[in-house]
Amino acid sequence: MISINDAVLVMLKTMEETIETCDLSVVYLDDKKEQAFKTDGDKHIISLSSGTGAVKIEFYDDKVYLLCANKSLSDAQESDYNQVSVSLLELDEEICEARDVKSVGNEICESIEKFFGKTKKVVVGKDAKTAYKKGGKNSTVTYEPENLAVRISNIFPELKEELDNNTEKYEMTLPEEFFKEHANELIMNSIRNNEAQKLKKLFNVFNMFYEEGPKDTQSLIAVSILGINLKDEKELLEKIDKYLDKELKSAVTSIVEYLSTSSGKKALKSIENPKPYESKRIKKG
Repeated sequence: MISINDAVLVMLKTMEETIETCDLSVVYLDDKKEQAFKTDGDKHIISLSSGTGAVKIEFYDDKVYLLCANKSLSDAQESDYNQVSVSLLELDEEICEARDVKSVGNEICESIEKFFGKTKKVVVGKDAKTAYKKGGKNSTVTYEPENLAVRISNIFPELKEELDNNTEKYEMTLPEEFFKEHANELIMNSIRNNEAQKLKKLFNVFNMFYEEGPKDTQSLIAVSILGINLKDEKELLEKIDKYLDKELKSAVTSIVEYLSTSSGKKALKSIENPKPYESKRIKKG
């Protein structure tokens, strides 16, 4: 577990280059420049300012919200701030470490640079491929299936080794295999046992990744993780109803209903029996 004080220090350290690039300065609450955030109810807020814009980073409800305005901090009203990004960060959890804060900080830096028109050139080639192969841990594509696997392994630490084995075995992360063979069973058991705290975390992740992610991420969540596993236990839909956002609820309900039809059962056979993965690595003799 990491304290809010340490989380803010790590966040600002991670953002040093972006703060300089975007000509921002941290708004401190004391002359010694030691208090870099204010607390407003359940929110902890970092404020940054420049001559042409203002930034607020809010730690709240297991998430970090980035809000930006095209006005100086002294001129900006609440209505001038636009929510630019939302990242998951469960500070109260034992598994939350400085590296998790740094990862969110990197996401925030990218978003701030885009907002202020300071976007860096995209790295391609070997380095970009390596980041992808590490299961999304170093990727700037936050809501890809690989990143979802990493997030779920943080909720179920016992899955971390399985995720590493998956990446090593296939020379890249295969999320579908990881969830089907390992993660889905733990997820379903949490639903069956009505583990409220774990379900809140799980569906915070599922709702956000479904809303923000590409189609393959949405399909992974709605079909491979939830739909297929709920089709024979429809009564469990009631247990997760309060955790589902409107969009994900609609998708999962439709998929469960479809998989109960003759067409759905036929489609399910092809899903459950995919062609085996073949490595593209050239074998040396």
